[in-house]
Amino acid sequence: MEYILADTSRLEVDYMDEVVTVDVDIGDTNDFELILSKEYAEKYSIKKGFHFFAPDTEYGGIIEDIQSATSSEDITYMGYTWRGYLDQFIIEPPPGQDYLTVSGDANSAIAQVLTSGTGLMFTVPDVNSGIRIPTYQFRYQTGLKGLSDMLSKYNARLDIKAVTGGTGEPFSVVIQAVKIMNYSEEL
Repeated sequence: MEYILADTSRLEVDYMDEVVTVDVDIGDTNDFELILSKEYAEKYSIKKGFHFFAPDTEYGGIIEDIQSATSSEDITYMGYTWRGYLDQFIIEPPPGQDYLTVSGDANSAIAQVLTSGTGLMFTVPDVNSGIRIPTYQFRYQTGLKGLSDMLSKYNARLDIKAVTGGTGEPFSVVIQAVKIMNYSEEL
């Protein structure tokens, strides 16, 4: 799998062709560990806030911690995956209200939730998902749990993927609702 390194502005720096080890956990701890040679890390001045990702997949995240030992030729970078980042975000009701209430198309509902606190991290496509949310309420729960619970109620799930930007444009992390497909009858 090819990984791309991006800077703190999400601008692509280069393909990561000297990765020693990549360990991405999606579904349990939603974090990653990336081990690079010191030479490679110094070549690109990799620091906290840099990103890495495999294009058109969910694999990637933001570097939040760096560990290095003088006796080692490698540097270890750690952080949360995109799902891990969602798990750090708390959905809060608007001021003066008990719940954040959403309704409509699932992608629109996701956008309503993410607009309230994750900044420009995620992009929700402006397309109809075909999944209707009559009404759903959130109250002080993580973005990952809240959105996952909402979608599972309507036989859907989160689809997250990093998408490369055009020349000189930042990559984006696209998040949307997709219907759950049951392949057990076909297998």
